[in-house]
Amino acid sequence: MASQPCRNALARSRHIIRPKTFARNFAFKDTAPPTEQPESFNPETRRQPRWQATPEGMVAPFRVRVAKNPVNSEWAVNSDPKVLDEFYESLLGPEGPNMLPEELKWLAITHKSFDQAKRGNNERLAMMGRMAIYMEACKTTVNSERNPKLGEGEDVHPQLRSVDNLHIESPTSRVASSLLATAQKTNLLMVLRWKPRLTQDLEQSGVSTISSRAVQAIVGAILLQHGSEVASTVIRERILQAPRRSAA
Repeated sequence: MASQPCRNALARSRHIIRPKTFARNFAFKDTAPPTEQPESFNPETRRQPRWQATPEGMVAPFRVRVAKNPVNSEWAVNSDPKVLDEFYESLLGPEGPNMLPEELKWLAITHKSFDQAKRGNNERLAMMGRMAIYMEACKTTVNSERNPKLGEGEDVHPQLRSVDNLHIESPTSRVASSLLATAQKTNLLMVLRWKPRLTQDLEQSGVSTISSRAVQAIVGAILLQHGSEVASTVIRERILQAPRRSAA
């Protein structure tokens, strides 16, 4: 056990050393060089927007993945803004090209397979649009008249009679057929930015799923840009009212 004189000496030494330590810290902070702003934050160094060209920092010096069949490595996509505006006009009406900003219009029709997702993709927008479309499909089915296949249903409350319509036509099947019909009607494939695995067999590459997801992404972009009221109107008038294919 240390004696009392030793304790006093140690206490005095701590008080002597502590100010010197703080002085060194302050000196280091004062003499530290100022942090430089990244080049990407400087507006003068910005070039093309991300949707238009691959960012320079993400361009590899050589190609990593090479297709076994050279035919599958060749696939061209639309880069003309006028063609894209014509698509939005056919889908959303005369004011369709002006409903979304330029970057969001391109992002909504860009699949993650295009350019290895270096220019962004529509996954998150599709998730938002999918939830909005399913909700609107449920509301449309429930608010419609009772399906004759269900019978009269005398024992059912009048306000609940149409709820049983969900047993006849599920929102899942209705939404799936409506999304695909909308994509085919508006020629979405002409503007869709994606890279099919097999360029000679688009169905096996999942063109139906990717096209439907792009329509969902457009709805999600409208939902975030204009709100739920405008998005609900677009879903009812432009998607759910599209002619649907009969089940096989």
